Amino acid sequence: MPTDLKSSSYQISKPENRIYLARFLKSLRAKMRQKAALLPGQIDVENLELLRDFPQFDDRFTAPMHGFKSADDYYEQSSSGRYLATIAIPTLLVNAENDPFLAPSCFPRDVAAASKFVFLETPPEGGHVGFAEGTPDGEYYSERRAVEFLMAEVPA
Repeated sequence: MPTDLKSSSYQISKPENRIYLARFLKSLRAKMRQKAALLPGQIDVENLELLRDFPQFDDRFTAPMHGFKSADDYYEQSSSGRYLATIAIPTLLVNAENDPFLAPSCFPRDVAAASKFVFLETPPEGGHVGFAEGTPDGEYYSERRAVEFLMAEVPA
């Protein structure tokens, strides 16, 4: 989970992630064109192709459409990292060390070490797709761990 949206937005903009970024931006551009068609005169999609990364897209669309002053304001207010230290119920975070979209700040090791409620698991592998294990039933490590965690933490 990207507990730090700003760092994740820059992480996905790195050259090694350009194939992912291009695909995401293509999808977001198409969605903005659809929204503009549904809301004539309310959404300016001129020069949409000039937006080259998430910070640019979020500054132009995400932030203003959701009441934020800027992409940075959106990232700051919407990132879950700032709330982790105040969590008072058992919470499991599972982030693969090799997730190409997560910057080091998305691994709240200090918070987890200091909290009796925040549990951080960082398997070395898993990428960004929920730790697909290739089982015939399509089981995912992250889903299995969530169920195991709940079974251990929630009284019967």
